[in-house]
Amino acid sequence: MNTSMYINGQTVLGTGKTIDVINPATLDVIATVSSTTPEQLDDCIAKAKQAFATWKNVDDQKIVQAFHAIAEDILSQKNELAIVFTQEQGNPFFLAKLEVELTEQR
Repeated sequence: MNTSMYINGQTVLGTGKTIDVINPATLDVIATVSSTTPEQLDDCIAKAKQAFATWKNVDDQKIVQAFHAIAEDILSQKNELAIVFTQEQGNPFFLAKLEVELTEQR
């Protein structure tokens, strides 16, 4: 499972302490993720501010297209995401799948 973050166009692993993600139904560890350090968080915020300087000038229609593309990508992985949501949150699969499908609501 990919647990990296996407920052400034790059995938980045947290370098802070690791955190176990636990399935509440079985108490099994389903993933281990690395948290960010305060320095990583500060760097992320600085890069987001830099990106906003350009992003705020992007045409509204291009922004809408970008968000629709993100929604389509999420929906293309609907079953895989629903399985993760079920394991992580303990929701029934059909509710987890519905949660993913609500991404499509525009």
